Amino acid sequence: INNMTGYAYFDDISLVIRQKLKWEEKETKFITFRWQPQRPFPAEDMDREVRLVEGIAKEVGISKTEKRIYYRLYPDEQMFFDVTGKKRYQPFTRWGDRELHTLASYEDHEMIHLILYDLGTPPFGLAKGLVFYFRAKYNGWDLHNAAKQDLFRKELPALYKTINQRDFANSTVSITVPAWGSFVTYLIDKYGMDKILELYRSTDGITEAGPFSARFKSVYGVDFQQMDHDWRWFLLRYECDAAADTIF
Repeated sequence: INNMTGYAYFDDISLVIRQKLKWEEKETKFITFRWQPQRPFPAEDMDREVRLVEGIAKEVGISKTEKRIYYRLYPDEQMFFDVTGKKRYQPFTRWGDRELHTLASYEDHEMIHLILYDLGTPPFGLAKGLVFYFRAKYNGWDLHNAAKQDLFRKELPALYKTINQRDFANSTVSITVPAWGSFVTYLIDKYGMDKILELYRSTDGITEAGPFSARFKSVYGVDFQQMDHDWRWFLLRYECDAAADTIF
């Protein structure tokens, strides 16, 4: 190994062939639901998931995805560990295969990411912002109110500082995600869905603030930081009776 030759030698190998699992399944327009017989997939949750995904697909103009979405529902943690090889439970997604592996019979966060997957991979904040726009819409959350409380506490970050994924991850995500959700909602309400989708597609693969700002101005005709400023003034004037929602 220290010689870095690229060869590794092993003298104790075992091959374990596990019994192949037989999944029961149901296909819908975008999703194939799969489950084990000992834990049937609740019909009401399946229907709710279908309404969510098909409603969002219609709103963003998706009639067909490049790959089908597979929703694998596990009966217990042990089977989840055996099949996925994970050591602890946390729902996860195989993006290339469009597979969601989970113990939950209803999931909106990752499923919204999956239905939007073919639109591209813009900066993390914009991607999360659009997902949380839809999550808020279907869950009755008030993202503007949540962002307004953080603005009053002087904790709301400048959005251009969270374009890079590393910077986004190093921020306080429980503040940054609702902020981007509020910003995206503001853009959609003011300029329409077509504009945000144009920005989403045109910033595919962009990871830095400079190129993102240039694309933003070409789509909206306004400087990105100026729009950030205008959105903050909107939040200051935003009126809401309820306390801020707990998004996380």
